[in-house]
Amino acid sequence: MFTYQLVLDGFQISKSSDEKEIYHFAKIDDAMCIAFLMRTDQTGIEASLTLSMARMAVKLISQELNVRSPFQILKDLEEYFRINLRRRLAGDFLLMVFDFQEKKLIYSGCGAIKLALLDFVKSSVLVKELPAVELGSTGFYESGKQEIDFTENLMVVALSPIFAANCHEKLQSLMPYLSIRQREGKPLRPVLQQEAELSCGKEFNETASLLLAHSRPPRKEIS
Repeated sequence: MFTYQLVLDGFQISKSSDEKEIYHFAKIDDAMCIAFLMRTDQTGIEASLTLSMARMAVKLISQELNVRSPFQILKDLEEYFRINLRRRLAGDFLLMVFDFQEKKLIYSGCGAIKLALLDFVKSSVLVKELPAVELGSTGFYESGKQEIDFTENLMVVALSPIFAANCHEKLQSLMPYLSIRQREGKPLRPVLQQEAELSCGKEFNETASLLLAHSRPPRKEIS
């Protein structure tokens, strides 16, 4: 997904018969867009049904009901399943809202998904963990939402629990190459996807997703 100011991209590697994860991008208005990543603890048809309904509900809550808070979107999602569908919604969740006007990333979530912040100027990687609580629990309500400055030099990477192990070391090793491609305005997803596919190996029998977001480099003026 591309907007005037943001590149929002992702990929999923799946070698399992069970659908375990989904991600969803949407532009809310000219100054805001969302990214949603979810992994279910269910299997088979139940997993596919839950993921499909969760995507539909997030789309409805954010785009039709105009809810802008990532915490409120997830709260409404859990209540929709519990009250309307009478179903328990469990797993790992991350909802990110990118506000171009305020240059902010606001996010909320829980579980084993990790959020990595890559600073191209400092060549640093900071990995943030989400609260290890259930959606709708007291711990989730207490965690609320988090907010960080989304600068031109920052790339945000959301990692499936399957990709989360040793993610700091792996991303740090890729920083020099990613920085060069970022300055040249070249796509960054292929670099991360190639590394992920190599890490999975032949014995991989899971489903795992990765999302990334970064500012689009300014176009060079032709003199």
